[in-house]
Parts: sequence; C-alpha cells; structure tokens
Amino acid sequence: MKRLLLSLLSILFVLSVTAQKGQDGSKGGDTSKGKGPAMFLNKTAYVIEETHKVVKKNKIYTGYLLKAQDKQVSAVALYKSGDMKAAMTQSYAARRLAYLAYEENAGTLPKDWSFNQQEVKVVHRNLPTPPKDDELKAEVSDSDKTREAEETQSNPPRGTEKVGDNDTPNDDGGKKKKGKTNG
Repeated sequence: MKRLLLSLLSILFVLSVTAQKGQDGSKGGDTSKGKGPAMFLNKTAYVIEETHKVVKKNKIYTGYLLKAQDKQVSAVALYKSGDMKAAMTQSYAARRLAYLAYEENAGTLPKDWSFNQQEVKVVHRNLPTPPKDDELKAEVSDSDKTREAEETQSNPPRGTEKVGDNDTPNDDGGKKKKGKTNG
C-alpha cells in the first residue's frame, strides 16, 4: 500500500513539473497548445466583459463590441475543438475590436490591457500577420451598431466565457474529462 501511494505521489510530482516547465524544456504557458492560448482567450473575455460595462454606461454603439463578442464566441468554440491557431486569430481580432469599442466610449485603455510579452510571443507564433484595425473596422456594418445597442443590455454579456482545465484539448483534439474513469 505504501509503495502504491509513493508511486502515485511521484507520478503526480513528475506530471506537475512537466506541466509547469513544458515537455520540451520551455517555460509553461507559452506553448501553442494549452495554457498560452487559454490565458490569451481568458484575458480577451475579461476585456470584453469590462468593455461591455463601459458601453452599457456611455451608450456609444459602434458595432465593435458586438463583433468582438461574435469573434470571441467563435474563438472559444475553436479552442474547444483543438484548433489553436484559428482560436488565437479570432480571439486576437476580438480583443482589438473590444479595444476600439472601449476607446470610443471611455478614451484611453487601462495599462494592464496591453499585450504583454508572453501574449506577443503566442500571437506571433500563431498569427504570422495579425489583422489590422482598419481591416477589423471594415467588417462592422450599420446593422451591427443597432444589434449592439439591443444586446448591450443583456447580462451576462456574450463572449465572456472562460476556458480552463475542463476545456484543455488533448492530442486527438477532444477535451480531457475530469472525474473518475472506469479503469
């Protein structure tokens, strides 16, 4: 019994060290799968949530927030299906659009919202040419502005779903399941 317990503890220790450091020796969190994209998507969800509050308060409807929400919902779905590059592309565009909506309603962005070094690495590894603000603005139509005015009143706002351990894709693109297994 003691041997079994010691074996399990040592396996858990090895797994936790591997998860923190990364199997290739790199620091955890900046790989193209798992934590890096998840942290990126979660920060985008936070930015959208805070932008929603500002747009709801100031009522300057540009359509940017609505497009940001659409793109982030798509990013989460792509993340859950295991398509990290497409998820990163959608989440990056969502965050840039949320920035535009926030700037229209409140002026300057909070300093902690800028892309940090780790996010820049993840973005540039996954997105060789990130979309420009002008390209994103061109996607927004007048009907988006009207829909945004209507949907901004909803709580909680769309596009703020967080991804986490239950959503981490495994090697075959499916989701890891927590809980007991029959084995």
